[in-house]
Formats: sequence, C-alpha cells, structure tokens
Amino acid sequence: MSKIADLIAKIKGIFNGMSKVRKISIGLITAVVIVAIVALIITTGKTKYTALFNNLDATDSQNIVTKLKEEGIPYKVENSTNTIMVPDEQVGQLRLQYAADIKSGSIGLEIFDTSSQLGISDAEFNVKYQRALQGEIERTVKSFEQVEDAKVNIVLPEDSTFVKDTAPASVSITLKLKPGTELSEEQVKAIVSLVSTSVKNLPKENIQIVDNNMRLLTDKLFKGSEDESSVTASTQLEEKMKFEDYLEEKILSQLEPMYGQGKVKANVNAVLNFDSVSTETTTVDKTPPIVSQNISINASDANNTTGNSPVDNNLSNVINEYMQNGNISSANQTTNYSTDGKVIERKQNALGNVTAVSAAVAIDNAELTERQLADVKKLVNKTIGQAKQNEDETIVMAYEFNPELKASIQKSLEEMEAAQKAEAQKKLYTMIGLGAAVVIGLVAFALVLRKRRSKKEELEMIETEDVVLEEMPIENEINFKPLDLEQKSQKDHIEDEIRKYAQNKPDQVAEIIKSWLVSDEG
Repeated sequence: MSKIADLIAKIKGIFNGMSKVRKISIGLITAVVIVAIVALIITTGKTKYTALFNNLDATDSQNIVTKLKEEGIPYKVENSTNTIMVPDEQVGQLRLQYAADIKSGSIGLEIFDTSSQLGISDAEFNVKYQRALQGEIERTVKSFEQVEDAKVNIVLPEDSTFVKDTAPASVSITLKLKPGTELSEEQVKAIVSLVSTSVKNLPKENIQIVDNNMRLLTDKLFKGSEDESSVTASTQLEEKMKFEDYLEEKILSQLEPMYGQGKVKANVNAVLNFDSVSTETTTVDKTPPIVSQNISINASDANNTTGNSPVDNNLSNVINEYMQNGNISSANQTTNYSTDGKVIERKQNALGNVTAVSAAVAIDNAELTERQLADVKKLVNKTIGQAKQNEDETIVMAYEFNPELKASIQKSLEEMEAAQKAEAQKKLYTMIGLGAAVVIGLVAFALVLRKRRSKKEELEMIETEDVVLEEMPIENEINFKPLDLEQKSQKDHIEDEIRKYAQNKPDQVAEIIKSWLVSDEG
C-alpha cells in the first residue's frame, strides 16, 4: 500500500513540477483517450443494423414488417426512404427468406393461387386475368433503372362468337421516373414493343405512356412509319439543311488539304422531295394457262333432232361433227384462265428523296488555270454525286479573298498574341512577388526563432555560471596547496585560481562577464 502511495505521490510531484501548458496538454490527451474508450465500448456493445430492402412499396413494406414482428426479429424503418433495417448477422438469411414476398406493389399471376378457381364465372376470370396482366407488366417496367414506380391500365375487348374481327386492346402507362433521369426515344420504343407483345391484339399505336411531368412520351413516336406524309415544313427545312451541310463538309474535306485551311468556301443547294407517293403495279402473264373451259352448243342433225349439250375442252372434236352433220343454231364458250401469273408490286417512295443538287465553290487562289478549275469541278461533282447530265450545275471560281479582311484578321491575331504574352508576364511577375513574400516571411521567422533561441542560451549560461561559482570554493579547498614558502591569504589564493580558470577557459569567462553586464543594464 505504501508503494502505491509513494507512486501516486511521485506522479503528483512530477505533474506539479510541469508547466501550465504541459498540464493542459496532458489533461486534454487523457480526456480524448477516455472518450475514445467509452465510444468503443458503446459501439461494440450496440447491435449493428443493415438495410434489408430499400425503396419498398407501402404494401410490401407492411408485409415485411408484419412477418418480422411475427418472428420476433428486431428491425428499424426509415420512413424517408422506405428502408427496413435488421441486425447485420441476419440480413443474408432474411433476404432469401422474404425475396418472394416483394411484389413491388403489384399483384401478378399469383392472384390465381390465392383462391380456388372452381365455380368462378367467365367475367370474374377475365377481371382477375386483366389485373394479373397489369401487375406483371408493372413489375417488368419497374425493373428498369430509370423507373421508380409505374401504373398500368389495360382495356381488353370482349370476345364474341358472332364477331370475327374484335376491336383492338389499348394500354395506358404512367411512369414515375427517378430524379435526374430521362427516357430516350429508343427506350420508350422498347417499352412499347414489350407491352405490345405482352397483350393480345394490342397495336403499338394504342399504347400511351405518360411520365410524372405530364409529358406524353409516345407522342409522334412512330411518325416515321405511319405519319410520314405529315412531315412539317420545319422538319423538311431541317433535313434539307443537314443534307446540304453534309455535302459542304465533304467538299471542304477534299479541297482544303490542297489549298489550305480556310481558303475554300463551298455552298450546296439541294432539292428534296417530301411528297408521299404510293405506286401499285400489276403484271399479268401474256399467255396464262387455262384452268377450265365450258362450251354450250344448240344444233339439229339430219333427222331434225335438236339438242343442248355442254361440251368440255377435251370434246372439241364433237363441234366439228355437229358442223358436218347438222346445223348449229347457237354456241357459247366460257374459258377460265389461271391468275397465278399475275404479279402485284406496291412501292412507297422514301420521303426526302434528292431530286436535284447544285454546288458553288470559291477558292482563295487567283492563279489557278482553267484546266485546274475544270479538275476541281470534276472532283466536286464526284464528291456530291452529281448526275452526268447536271454537271454544269456546279460552279468553281478562283479569286483572291478580301485582302483588307486578311490584314484585319492578321492584326487581330497579333493583338491576341500580344495580350496573351502580357497576361503571361503578369502571371510571372505575380508568382515572383509571391515567392519573394514567402522568402521574406521565412527569413523573418528564422530571425525570430534565432532570437528566442539566443535568449534561451543566455538563461542556460546564467545557470551554468551559478553552478560554477557554487562549485569553485569546494574545488579550491580540495586543490589548495601552498606553492611557495611565503604564506598567502585566502583572498590571494582565490584570485590566483580565478586567473588560472580564465586562462584555461577564456570563452566561458567572457560569457559570464557579458551576462553580468547585461544584468547590470537591466
């Protein structure tokens, strides 16, 4: 017990001997260590929860919470994200166990598993089937990355025994997209195709998709196939400009490597036909085969007997016999030809068909010869695919572009370069000034540090001086020996020893004298 008390007293003495700053530092470090230990104990002893399912539908969330309560499993629910959290060591098992219970808020074909189908009427079966079909489509659409939620409504026509062609089905889909996401036109087409093949007798035109921003995503989605004849004037102009820009870029890519960047100007004018024209051509074989032939003859023979007899093609010789032995009063022949040789060809012309194109090219080189211009014209015609009979529609001219404009551009470029150089010099001077400021700061810091270190060395020298002065009498008494026969006093002996000390250690004596002078001035 005494040892512990001595240890505590010793530690207490060491602590009391420390400076105030050191005491505060040790106190803060001790407090931080204690808080860390307490936090570690609380963390290790607390149950760690991990997300079991995220962004659940309200119905699915209710089902999972009910099952967790029944099995007595602790859980937490974050209402902001509809996330259910369970202990970390059970999350893997529970995910496998409850995966089949996640319906994404939609009831699919499992609706037929909840009750017996015996005795159910056709109307009830159709309603259940429609709900199941809607649920299955909803689940599929919700599985897409950009879709947060979906609602599907299907209208199925009633089948009738007395109606051969029933009305087509229709579907409306409402999508809630995740924040910051959009569906491209190709993705909307994919959803439409998926739904169209999932529902019987559902044409793509009867599918309407609306997002949470009240935008009809299927508006004019299939205009390329069904509404080609209704291309607007703005669309025609846009297509025309795109085609002309494409041809101009082709011309520049051919000529600029030869004459220089910016020294060739090209302008293309194209005429596109956006009229929708359908053509149907029927071709019939000139000598089609005979399928059947019926000949009816009214004639009388030499005995004045009359008859009305149909004759097929194989009995044509009978006609000759009637003509030889009797008189033919009337005859009728019906021949049926085969239609297998008839060919019907239907053509739909493509919208935006190019009917005419012309080009004008100017080159910044007045020294080009007629032959060189002709070669350039041939090259341009080949580049734009000009028809041979329309090659004269292409014009190529060689002139020197505006020299004043060139001089102005050159001057502007020189001014820009001068401004860039001035900006670079300004940045250089700024960096030099900052560097000089940093160097001056470092030098000032070094001087202050050196001054503080000098004061510290002076204090240590004063302490060393005190120690020397305290130890000198003892040393003198120990080493005191008379050097000659003459008796000397104690004062004379001390003076001799100090003189010897000064001769052996002049630097220390000088520092001691300097410290005395400083203390006297203070």
